[in-house]
Amino acid sequence: MQFAPPSSSSYLQKRTNRLQILIIACLILNALRKRTSFTNILFLVSDLLAITISALLAALYSISPLVIPKTTFTLDSLNLQYVCLLACIVWYFSSRSTGLNDSPARRTIRVDVIYLLRNIVSQIVFLILGLFVVKERVLTRHFVIAYSLMLLLFSVLNRSALRYLYRRLKKRMLAPARAIVIGSGGNAHAIREKLAELSADYECVGLVASIADLEKKDNAIGTIDDLQSIVEQYSIDTVFVALEGQNPSQLSYIVDISQKYALDLKIVPNFATYSPNMLRYSFLGEIPIATVNIDRLAEAEWRIIKRIFDFVVTSFLIVFVCSWLVPIIAILQIVLNRGPVFYRAERLGRKGKSFFIYKFRTMKTKIIESESERTSLTKQNDKRVTRFGGFLRKTSLDELPQFFNVLRGDMSLVGPRPLDTAEALRMKNLIQNFVVRDYVKPGITGWAQINGYRSGTGDLELMRKRIELDRWYIINWTVGLDIRICFATAFKIIFGDPYAR
Repeated sequence: MQFAPPSSSSYLQKRTNRLQILIIACLILNALRKRTSFTNILFLVSDLLAITISALLAALYSISPLVIPKTTFTLDSLNLQYVCLLACIVWYFSSRSTGLNDSPARRTIRVDVIYLLRNIVSQIVFLILGLFVVKERVLTRHFVIAYSLMLLLFSVLNRSALRYLYRRLKKRMLAPARAIVIGSGGNAHAIREKLAELSADYECVGLVASIADLEKKDNAIGTIDDLQSIVEQYSIDTVFVALEGQNPSQLSYIVDISQKYALDLKIVPNFATYSPNMLRYSFLGEIPIATVNIDRLAEAEWRIIKRIFDFVVTSFLIVFVCSWLVPIIAILQIVLNRGPVFYRAERLGRKGKSFFIYKFRTMKTKIIESESERTSLTKQNDKRVTRFGGFLRKTSLDELPQFFNVLRGDMSLVGPRPLDTAEALRMKNLIQNFVVRDYVKPGITGWAQINGYRSGTGDLELMRKRIELDRWYIINWTVGLDIRICFATAFKIIFGDPYAR
């Protein structure tokens, strides 16, 4: 008896399914490698399960008679496995970026829904781009809408169920741990306030002042010298150490008492002066490391994600917008604004490397004799700007050629706007935090631009505010923030920007 070999399509399907399972398993193992808590892993797995179920039901709806009256499609004829794989990968990175699974069991449903909506927006954007790339004919807008609604529904339901079970089991099996906070500074009070919010997990007995803070003892239940009697009197389970200036001898004494009474000891590092988003926690072998890093894009995986986002969105815009709009503007430029169509200028990019930026020319071509006038910044109603150039500036259409800078890798869609090289070098000597812009690639639009700081300015105070907004963007960068800035920029282009000049 002879057996027919499996068809190439079924073999490819099996290989694809195995690859999908392998990639999802790698994502979960990567989270485990980073020592993420079991609860967070459980919520991540439940999210990936919700994604798979939502995609399956949305696909069934898309090929049902409700959408296609005389349907002949089946699930086997769709690219559903690729869609699920893309959705799972995007969800993994967007959830890490937005902090969706950071202590999810302790959030309220309302806060959780806000976090979920941020991640679902990323899902919608990448799904639309992904379905466009693979030229999917069936999984269209009906699928995307149904998938988004189902994903929100299933995510809320399964996370609510997990949160309910977590709290029930914890309440039934474990009583709140009785805790004290050692310290009297801002960190200690912040820990005490946070413990009050986590009343299901901890019962904060009070503060224990350090020996150096005897004048603050009125707000404490004792000092470190009284630690042993405090532990016995209040039946303490957990000790949080939040000393401003950590004395080795004091820490040694606290560790000895904790070991003697089998206490759960948690040492809080003194990072109060840093934004939480600036801190990265990792392990050097078995040694815990806290890295103070202003750049969220310092990690290679995030730079790759941002580059993919830039490339895909820019390619989409070049094909569907620039392909017809750029020739029209070029023709109008030739007719209404005779002279060179484009303008090329040197700018400073990431790590201070110079590159040439491309824009539609908006100024007159006549030679300006005065050196100061030629290098001065553009102002409102600037006489050097042509009438058609003024229209291009008001609508930001003069920036369209910069999409090619993005494709080349000189710029990003979103980031600090590149300044003139001479202006940038001058500002580096005048503004302390100016070099923070060198951490990332400059962008076509940015957080400062949508908040009213568009053009260059000779006012140092305004420039400092602009740099502060750029710094905030670099520290708090997420994929969702880039998407938000892109939508805000599109809104300003359509309805006008009063700060454009």
